[in-house]
Amino acid sequence: MSKELEALRKKILKNCRCDIKCLEYDNLLKALTPPTEDEVCEALSEYSNKKVYYENGKFEVGKYEPSICYLQEDNIVWFNWFKLPPHIITMIGRFYEGKKNE
Repeated sequence: MSKELEALRKKILKNCRCDIKCLEYDNLLKALTPPTEDEVCEALSEYSNKKVYYENGKFEVGKYEPSICYLQEDNIVWFNWFKLPPHIITMIGRFYEGKKNE
């Protein structure tokens, strides 16, 4: 991905005014970078009104409640919560995709 980002950065730098270049590159980089576990936990916490944490590859709300979701060995995300908004499901998918590529 870094070669692609570098090529994109060069294209932006070549074609844009200086004050716009950094803003566009930063926005593109942010859009292409997978969310962190903290960002996913924050989104899940806001949605559920419960403190969510990431531990042992799972998003959890407590020891005695089922995990919200986790990545199975076959690279399938298993959801125990069946009511999540699409933007959070996408965020979780991008998070695990980023973990897989580390």
